[in-house]
Amino acid sequence: MPSNKSPGPDGYTPEFFKAAWPIIGEDVVVAVQSFFLKGFLPK
Repeated sequence: MPSNKSPGPDGYTPEFFKAAWPIIGEDVVVAVQSFFLKGFLPK
């Protein structure tokens, strides 16, 4: 994913996610897995 693309609806660019992934990656994966198991995202 090119880093210089416009931000999505959440306002975060791909560059942000690439830079922050070592810090937030595990939490993002857990949230997505929880969504598929329970049908909703945690707040």
